[in-house]
Amino acid sequence: MERSYVNKLMILRFINDYYQKNHYSPSLREICQGTGLRSTSTVHRYLCELSKEGKLVYMRGKRRALVLEEDSAKEADVTLNVADGSDPNWIMRLPEGDKFTVNMNDSGMIDALIEAGDKLTVVRQDNPEVGSIVVAIHDDYLLIRRLGIVNDNFYLVPDNDVYIPVRKKDAAIVGKVISMQRDL
Repeated sequence: MERSYVNKLMILRFINDYYQKNHYSPSLREICQGTGLRSTSTVHRYLCELSKEGKLVYMRGKRRALVLEEDSAKEADVTLNVADGSDPNWIMRLPEGDKFTVNMNDSGMIDALIEAGDKLTVVRQDNPEVGSIVVAIHDDYLLIRRLGIVNDNFYLVPDNDVYIPVRKKDAAIVGKVISMQRDL
């Protein structure tokens, strides 16, 4: 489900960007090339689903006849649970600058006042500055840590002495935490 959501989002964004640049809709093959999807039949299926969801008007049988509904290419509203066991690698396909939400499920950042259950808003970014709190993929799990330097090497450093740092080269940073929300 998560992967299809991201693929649909990428298609909507590509159609929007393509239309803004060219003033007409892309073809199925151009959508494949622009999103990295390999199959025109898969793109066609997503277009039909997006049409049923009311996100675009897809006039079957007509060339370049895609019309986005208003607000359908806006920012992502994706919620993930840290360490929930689901494969987070699809986040890497989100364009830089997209935002998503992560629910914190461990105590690795407790000294930074981030607790289990907190909702973190993350902006998709591969290279945040040192000192930033980041979300990374490590061993197919999402990890929330602070990007730091230890002995001239980059590490993902917990703000809790119980946890150990992870070398940055052993993980893939997917975003920078920009806000936190806690339910009372």
